[in-house]
Amino acid sequence: MPALQKKAPLPHRFHHVSTDEVFGSLAAGQPAFTEDTPYAPNSPYSASKAAADHLVRAYHQTYGLATTISRCSNNYGPYHYPEKLIPLTLTNILHNKTIPVFGDGQQVRDWLYVLDHVRAIEAILAQGKAGDTWNVGAAAS
Repeated sequence: MPALQKKAPLPHRFHHVSTDEVFGSLAAGQPAFTEDTPYAPNSPYSASKAAADHLVRAYHQTYGLATTISRCSNNYGPYHYPEKLIPLTLTNILHNKTIPVFGDGQQVRDWLYVLDHVRAIEAILAQGKAGDTWNVGAAAS
């Protein structure tokens, strides 16, 4: 046991996965969100993510905890819940059912393949500076 106590602690970092929904809704024709876009959450989910972003940043500033934050867009890929937009749309097409349209159909969404999201988080953990935040998306709608 004394030998273990003499070893230096392993480097670590706390990474918080947030969402681009902390910025609110993006209408057609509006520029994409940036890391400097002001927060404007408009749902309990996005408000909770915005609050978590602030807590993570506060722990970094106050206690020096090595933190990073990524705000990702909508993910899709294997094991996606079947009731979500992309799998539901594809299933409906295959079964000659109507394609779901939510709201007025004018909403803008960015979609990111889940393994691309994983690679982004790996890059942030390996190369990112503690205390920084990154938006992660495909920049497409």
